[in-house]
Amino acid sequence: MRDVNKIVLRGVLSEALRTHTFDDGRKLVNLNVRTATLEPDDRGGERERQAWHRVAVGGNRNVETAERLAPGDPVYVEGQLRTRKYRNKEGDDVYATEVRADIVRAPETAEPNMNRSIVLGNLGQTPELRSFPNFEVMNLTVATSESWTRRDGENSEETEWHRVTLFGDAARRLEGQLEKGQRVLVTGFVQTRKYTDREGRERRATETQAHSVLGSGSSGRGGYGSAGQAPSQRAAADSGSRAERKASDAWEPSGVNTSDDVDDVPF
Repeated sequence: MRDVNKIVLRGVLSEALRTHTFDDGRKLVNLNVRTATLEPDDRGGERERQAWHRVAVGGNRNVETAERLAPGDPVYVEGQLRTRKYRNKEGDDVYATEVRADIVRAPETAEPNMNRSIVLGNLGQTPELRSFPNFEVMNLTVATSESWTRRDGENSEETEWHRVTLFGDAARRLEGQLEKGQRVLVTGFVQTRKYTDREGRERRATETQAHSVLGSGSSGRGGYGSAGQAPSQRAAADSGSRAERKASDAWEPSGVNTSDDVDDVPF
């Protein structure tokens, strides 16, 4: 089965787009898309979860659509998460994760926002459950690969490494059930959060915050299961229990607004 790296966003353009034209006439448009999705809170009501997404748009048709957008306009994007390296103003190598758009549409009317991530690939390492005073979390690294044939006839392959975070009961149920190399199907949403590295520098990480992680057998063959979960438990993992949502809030209460970056990601 082919790997899957798919992001679906439906939100609004949060700032003016930036267009870069290459020497051969091709264009690349950078968008910053804000999504605000509603989900249940632990008091029986609903709360809004905001997230900001860097989106890179290429291809004549998609570029034409993107260049007609103005801040506040609704926008629909389908694409893949991709990470690239660049050198910042201080001369440091920095990695930026963004959505590389395959489809860009401008809906005529504002529709309910959507922020959805689907990843099907192989675990890069055996994950461990970490416990904190108010919650538990499991971090996964999932590799997806894509192959294609270049114009010169040579074959190429690109591998993307995905950060995945799982909280609460769903994380506890998977403890000891996953191992390096195992094939997993992850569903959730894309979130960017701030953290401080070992040198004390502020960094940003873009990851999939998982609602559900389904693993195949350790051999990588056979159907997918919820690593020992009963059907009722799988449904709870898919929707996210109140305890998991509360743990998620403790980890990072809201999305990081990437539109205020001082150091813009260069083309």
